Amino acid sequence: MDQGPRVSARRIRRLAVLALCVLLLGLAGCAKAPYTGRSQLIMYSDADEAKMGLAAMQQVLKKEKEVTGTAESARVERVGRRIAAVAERPQYRWEFHTIEKDVVNAFCLPGGKVAVYTGLLDIADTDAELAAVVGHEVAHALARHSNEKMSRARMVQVGQLAAMVGVAAAGGSSQAAQ
Repeated sequence: MDQGPRVSARRIRRLAVLALCVLLLGLAGCAKAPYTGRSQLIMYSDADEAKMGLAAMQQVLKKEKEVTGTAESARVERVGRRIAAVAERPQYRWEFHTIEKDVVNAFCLPGGKVAVYTGLLDIADTDAELAAVVGHEVAHALARHSNEKMSRARMVQVGQLAAMVGVAAAGGSSQAAQ
């Protein structure tokens, strides 16, 4: 008795269900970006985002030398706090760190963890210039760009896994299909 067509139909149904699950997972994560209204994929909660940002900042501060108790660090903190006060994200535990490094840059981690390198402070002569940079970094946090990037990467991983399972199932590998 030949069960070839029946097995093929069963495999096709499994692949269709798998594809539908991946699609629904992606749709479940769709959100509107604050302020811009742009559609974005968000798969991590605010709490998850805050935990990841805190853990990442702790790792950064283990590797990099933080500057504290100086006029530079006080300036970064002061400017950052003024921006955070109007950011309308009270659930964020905003942190503003100054890192001793001759790099003209700053960055923001999920949940409102901002770092400014001392190399940037060498060229940002006024608080307004520093505020432009810190405000830019705060905007990344508000728009949840890190969450969006991590969510996209997760969807790619899920898609790759689904494709591998689909190819294995289509090839008749019962171990891969399980």
